[in-house]
Amino acid sequence: MTNALDEIYRRDILIAGHDMEPSVSGDIETVTGLLNLKQALLHRILTIPGTLIHRPDYGVGISRYQGSPLTFDRKRRLAVEIDAQCRLDPRVVRVMQIQVEDLENDDFGIVISINVEAVAYGVATFEFEIAGGVE
Repeated sequence: MTNALDEIYRRDILIAGHDMEPSVSGDIETVTGLLNLKQALLHRILTIPGTLIHRPDYGVGISRYQGSPLTFDRKRRLAVEIDAQCRLDPRVVRVMQIQVEDLENDDFGIVISINVEAVAYGVATFEFEIAGGVE
């Protein structure tokens, strides 16, 4: 029989895309490999530049692009910022393609697809759906 705290931890780690996940044996382990890289890139996309005192140039600040129409020029500027942030991660050998589109059924949502070559993993594609309510 498991205790309540154990059940809470297991429920939280079963949510895909978090820092911890259940191992094959049922224990808790950290996220590694491509999932870890995907999380790191998402953190860069969400973080507003200047909010990390020790890293003032870290982040894209996707929320700055939400709340108004994504014109071609805004999509291009966002893709350039994402590209620059991806290149700062030492696990990214090169950024091959970035696509920025509107999220269907969400006036201010954004879908970002990033195609990178990752160290030791080769080509990987990451897709992020960011709802319009992100602040």
